[in-house]
Amino acid sequence: MDAIRDIKTVTEIAQEFGVHPTQAGHWTTIHRMRRRKYIVYS
Repeated sequence: MDAIRDIKTVTEIAQEFGVHPTQAGHWTTIHRMRRRKYIVYS
């Protein structure tokens, strides 16, 4: 959420959660798509 709000960078979020920046970027993309309702919640 913080990357979407431009509070933190994807790199900062990745370091916080101990994951690769690509993974944190993927989370950001999925969240944005869900907010736009491209992905249907199950």
